[in-house]
Amino acid sequence: MIARELSAKNAEQLRRLARRSAATPHALLPPLPNARYDVVYLDPPWYYYGSPIKDAAAGKHYPLMTVDQLASIDVRSILNKSAAVFMWATCPRLDFALKLIEAWGLTYRGVAYVWVKINRRGEIISGQGVPPTFTKPTTELVLAATTKSTGRPFPILDLAQGQVVLHSRGSHSEKPAIFRQRIEQLCGDRPRIELFARSSAPGWDSWGAELGKLDRARGHEGGPVSVGGKGQ
Repeated sequence: MIARELSAKNAEQLRRLARRSAATPHALLPPLPNARYDVVYLDPPWYYYGSPIKDAAAGKHYPLMTVDQLASIDVRSILNKSAAVFMWATCPRLDFALKLIEAWGLTYRGVAYVWVKINRRGEIISGQGVPPTFTKPTTELVLAATTKSTGRPFPILDLAQGQVVLHSRGSHSEKPAIFRQRIEQLCGDRPRIELFARSSAPGWDSWGAELGKLDRARGHEGGPVSVGGKGQ
């Protein structure tokens, strides 16, 4: 078999890969706060197959978790009797999200929000990231689940709120703050917490092994740096 000489492009790609490494798994997740909430908002670090260091792979940025690992977190223990959970799901991991909702003993209630990603010109982005099976997604979903199987967990304050949100992107996997704000407008000023939080948010408790990571990246040291910290 005759070995082919690498092109300059392929050689540079191999050099980039050699400089990368997968994010180190957390040795231990912090304990959940000793409190109960009406609203939980989270962006789980969904597991993806394949190399964690390939282009656009999430595994370079933070440790990934399987559905079983996520299900072992006792989220029900911090939920009030009538509570709502708003969970981010990428389109390729929609099935994982539905399995996790069931594992936590919650009832799936639909898609609360659809984030359509746009560029600086306000146009929907072209497909980017890891090559998909079919088409490259340009959206992410916020699923809604509740502790109750029927009816609303509490009065909804803004029944005219739209489902689709066009918004630009931030750093890798960072979700626009407007979604927290919409949840507040929808649910009111209720006890609320963000799980797997990487930045602080006014009025929200925060939990996660990377708490404050995005605050520090922006040069803000005033955000919460401990489990269950309250946004300032």
